[in-house]
Amino acid sequence: AYAVLGQFRRRDGHGVHHRSATVSPVRLLRGTPSRRMAARRGATTLEFAMVGTVLVIVTLSVFGAGMALWVITGLQSAVGSAARCGAIGTDCATIAQTNTFARTLASSRAGSGVVATTDAVSSVSGVTTCNGFTGKFYTVSISSSWFASGALAFVAAPFNLSTITVSSCFPMP
Repeated sequence: AYAVLGQFRRRDGHGVHHRSATVSPVRLLRGTPSRRMAARRGATTLEFAMVGTVLVIVTLSVFGAGMALWVITGLQSAVGSAARCGAIGTDCATIAQTNTFARTLASSRAGSGVVATTDAVSSVSGVTTCNGFTGKFYTVSISSSWFASGALAFVAAPFNLSTITVSSCFPMP
């Protein structure tokens, strides 16, 4: 008896050969190594296609999430520095100067184009509460819609990051 990819010949008690439509796995494993390799032809390509697709998606998602966190951290740093500048009043004597300062810092720390000219940058002087504390605070906030239309649109959708708003406050003297 022998197995040939898809055919199995056997001899019954009367000397007649019969063909079976399938080959049992046990019979296939009894064959020569070349027959076993021929039975697995194309399996590696199929396995790579399945695993490779998942690997690429995971890699791009990790890269996108890291970039999104980098942008959010840069925006938070920019509004924190702008709030401090507005509260101290050295280079940011007016609200307009503070807003310009916040846009400039956001471009340098989070990346150019992150805060578009249509995105809101607001500064408020003399706020009485900030994160549960009372006193006199200078508050700066930036709303950026870069995630929805930029390079990270595929990351923004699952996390509902179409518009990200960061704010910071600094106590005034």
